[in-house]
Amino acid sequence: MDLGYLIILKRSGLLTKALDLGLKPVQRASGLRLGASLTKLDLFVGSSTDLLELPNGTLLVGRLFDHSGNRIRDASSFPALTQLSEIRDHLVSNFWGQYVAIQGGGDPQEPITVLRDPSGGVPCVYLTDSDPAFITSDIALPERLGIYQRRVDWTTIPYYLNYPHSKKRQTALAGVNELLPGCVIKLGPQSAHTSIAWSPWTFVQPERRFKDATQAALGIRQTVEMAVRAVTTGEASILLELSGGLDSSIIASCLRGTDAKINCSTLVTPVPGADERFYASLVASDLDAPLHVEQLDFGAAAFNFPLVSNPTSPAVTMLQQATDSLMERSARRHASTCHLSGGGGDTVFGYLGNASPAADAFRASGIFSGFTAIRDLAELHRCTTWKAGRLALKKLLLTPRPARVADTAFLTPFAVTSKPPSHPWFNAPAGALTGVQERVFDLAGTQSFIDGLPRSRLRAFHMPLLSQPVIEACLRVPSWMWIAGGINRAVARDAFSDALPPQVVARRSKGTFAHFTGALFRRNRLAMLEFLMEGELQQHGLLDTVALESFFRREHHARNETFARVFDLCMIENWIRHQH
Repeated sequence: MDLGYLIILKRSGLLTKALDLGLKPVQRASGLRLGASLTKLDLFVGSSTDLLELPNGTLLVGRLFDHSGNRIRDASSFPALTQLSEIRDHLVSNFWGQYVAIQGGGDPQEPITVLRDPSGGVPCVYLTDSDPAFITSDIALPERLGIYQRRVDWTTIPYYLNYPHSKKRQTALAGVNELLPGCVIKLGPQSAHTSIAWSPWTFVQPERRFKDATQAALGIRQTVEMAVRAVTTGEASILLELSGGLDSSIIASCLRGTDAKINCSTLVTPVPGADERFYASLVASDLDAPLHVEQLDFGAAAFNFPLVSNPTSPAVTMLQQATDSLMERSARRHASTCHLSGGGGDTVFGYLGNASPAADAFRASGIFSGFTAIRDLAELHRCTTWKAGRLALKKLLLTPRPARVADTAFLTPFAVTSKPPSHPWFNAPAGALTGVQERVFDLAGTQSFIDGLPRSRLRAFHMPLLSQPVIEACLRVPSWMWIAGGINRAVARDAFSDALPPQVVARRSKGTFAHFTGALFRRNRLAMLEFLMEGELQQHGLLDTVALESFFRREHHARNETFARVFDLCMIENWIRHQH
């Protein structure tokens, strides 16, 4: 989707030598058009990027909806607010979408502020310690203008080795930071300060909880349907990435009545585990849409692949690259205008997999709810009530798990960091329930999903289950309601029980790529070992080469989770090599 933009800040009132040629050369070099030229900034946007002018000079790049799913195309829906902070608060409280909002560019008395929407649907990275400073959706844009030269920030690489796929403000490129979803950056003459404009902790407060399962199911059903309808309205042809699991099937059910042409695509591999055609075919048949089976072959997955997009930190694994390329080819073949995915469903639908929901029920809802949740937990995990109760008691008594646990496998002591990951959502309020904390921590992890999907830069990519209104509605569901009756994601199943094939509603199993990744490792292990042993991570003294060689030369079970660690190391090494 064309959501590209570049903001060039004119702190001194003058453009630097790199931009002295004027605005037209900037547009030619960046491929963007001039959206606004203000006293303190120039805003360049993509040829089809939506640019909306809101009250008091606020500029919004991207797409905006109200909570009924209506597209906002002008400022008539906004009250006559004058304070910039009031406009931001009104924006995040009454609207949602994929956007960045820019304020203060034309007012000499106001600092420049940029707000990124809570879903993080539009990328936003910035560099403020240069002249000119810039804010952009794609680091390649200032590179083309000669105002930035990418360099790996080796001080941050240990963080990404210890906490792969975990967002933080500082990227792995020198000087470049990311404005995290739901945050605001305020730029003064010589300073930059970030703060939170939207927090998930607001929606887990006791007064915001749904009172019963019926109310929760209705709220989830209405919100998900609204979000899917909103993001797909206007699309001519949709490629629905359909596994046949609960989450993608729910998205499919919301497409009934759409005017768009729908093609469904599902993946299979040469080894067992990921073939979900039976369930996907039921859903596609209900939707009266064709199901296309895409074969993910071993040869399609490389660990030393070129980066299609320009991620500012390591983000794309070999499995993600292979599935991404396959789905993008499918979209081109069917002339789809967008991808539609159920990504993030496990997280938003409360799939915790431990005893936290029962512990939460005891603390927040009393003994009766607590014992009911223990029985549900025992049924869900096929264990005795005694064991479920013991695990719930441990959750009640022990300190909640940290937001992230460092993975130090195959790292030298020099690469191990004692500094815990920082994220504005990791600061849990006093008294927060254990299960609630774990859900919010997991939700922060979904912010990296879009970075691992290069196809999202080529055409619209919609993940409505990670949209702001769906996240807010799901956070209002108490954790113990998600396991009611001994069923995972129970509220979502109940909400869409009459809209899905019974086999999908009753399904408890999940597809897995474990056998495929195990086979990938065995086929590529000598080449992967050479890739890491002769790479830049090793040259910088970050890899324990003895441990690596020992691991690579052992025989391994197909479901050994250590494969994922090796793939992450290759992901980071591959990203570094492509920064030159």
